Amino acid sequence: MDAPMKFVQIIDFETERIDEMRELGHETEQRLAGRSGGPTRRLVLKDRSLCR
Repeated sequence: MDAPMKFVQIIDFETERIDEMRELGHETEQRLAGRSGGPTRRLVLKDRSLCR
């Protein structure tokens, strides 16, 4: 039996409301908790080169 395939999705976006985006991701994680086949990890990162 073959192992299930992994999937990676990168979404690049611009916002001045990064904290709200992080909270939305946290809420989505809680809503999907315990379901199979959903996201296993989420990262919200900020481009440090734009922090000047």
